[in-house]
Amino acid sequence: MPDVVLVHVLSYLSDVDRCNASLACTTWRRAFRHPSLWRRRYFVFRAFDAFEKLDSYLKFLSQLGWHMQSMDVELCRPNINTASIIARTFEQFVIAVNKTWGIRLLTFRIVNADFHSCWHFFSHNRSKVIRSLSSLLKKQSYLRTVDLSYCLMDRDEGTRLLEALSYGTRLHSKAYLSDINLRQFFSPRTRAASFVRYGKVMGQFQALAAIRMDFRALNEVILDRLSRASSETLSRMELDFYSDEFMGSQAISPERWRSVSRRLPGLRVKVRVHGLCGFQKYASVLVRELPLSELRVTYLGVENLADHGLLLGVHTLLVYLADTFHRTLTKLHLHLRPDLDVSADAAVVGLVRRCLHLRELNVNVALQASTVVLILDTIHRQRSQPSPVPPLPAKKTRFHLNVRGMTPELDRSIRLMTSAGYSDVTTRTLSAPSSASPPAAVNGGGAVFDGGEQ
Repeated sequence: MPDVVLVHVLSYLSDVDRCNASLACTTWRRAFRHPSLWRRRYFVFRAFDAFEKLDSYLKFLSQLGWHMQSMDVELCRPNINTASIIARTFEQFVIAVNKTWGIRLLTFRIVNADFHSCWHFFSHNRSKVIRSLSSLLKKQSYLRTVDLSYCLMDRDEGTRLLEALSYGTRLHSKAYLSDINLRQFFSPRTRAASFVRYGKVMGQFQALAAIRMDFRALNEVILDRLSRASSETLSRMELDFYSDEFMGSQAISPERWRSVSRRLPGLRVKVRVHGLCGFQKYASVLVRELPLSELRVTYLGVENLADHGLLLGVHTLLVYLADTFHRTLTKLHLHLRPDLDVSADAAVVGLVRRCLHLRELNVNVALQASTVVLILDTIHRQRSQPSPVPPLPAKKTRFHLNVRGMTPELDRSIRLMTSAGYSDVTTRTLSAPSSASPPAAVNGGGAVFDGGEQ
């Protein structure tokens, strides 16, 4: 059996099974030590088998650790009896990693940290874990991708960790760091954007190509420092905004986004909005000069929204997007409960007509079946006429829509348009609202309007 085939087979086995298989012969032993089998490792730290796991981790580091390029660390939820054990074993593990010769991590991710809730009552052990984590990140000079999402740290501890991550950037020892995920990195009540040390450290990442972070951790000064430090590389930014947040002085002015867009002409911004809010709050985040390429709005709450005028804000938002971002918007996802009575048919059609670069549309509100026919007809006319906007590279156009009021005649019309070759259509049909039952009983599968090559 060729070594490449044997290595591929061993990649499906657990560590114990690999060790047992390596005892068969020298060929299998050689395949067992192939670097590709040990490049990505997942380390779990929990109390009931902490020391047994630690022994196996230390043996791996001493024998095969230099092959490792990607590390995932999971810190299990502590309690009063286990917090010190988890902190101590993780500290010993980090010391061993830093002493192991030849380890050059390219990717690092921490899982289930949640220092705000899980470690809130164990301040001493929490400080020990964060100190060990900072030591690990400070030593790894070849990191390219770091995922610190959902750590939920306070201002000082989070800034200290970022300072360790940025250590040596001006000496070009971390010139490879190109992707950072800081989504939910700070706890919800932490206002890190006004912290001077945090603002300085965010200006030390000089080779970022992509960054994901919360809107509350961003202001004009930090945005300006990010764009200046990574002026030659930054191309993607993802921002999470929560509808219950107070904007205040954190709102970024159109002038600031305009200057950033000039400095970074290739920058594309993706915004996630969690929850519904009034149109004015949407407009304060989605300013006209923002290079918006993707927007996701998610609301699955149960409270009545009609009294707050938020459903009307959804319709106004769609109209605003069509008027403001028709040259840059490529993806729009609107995830709402399908029973919400949002009259968005005209706004969705207008959005498809104006946004010629739109490649993916997922509007989880009830639309009339006739609206679907009109959308397909609009796509057909856009393809048959010269576009006033320079076309993007050919990609599939995918529309995911909910349909209400489907009739056999309209279904035949949709399938006839599908047979013309410019779209593939399946439908998700919603029943009409009833006062005696929940407003939206879903019948059928997912709706996909797949529009072929453009």
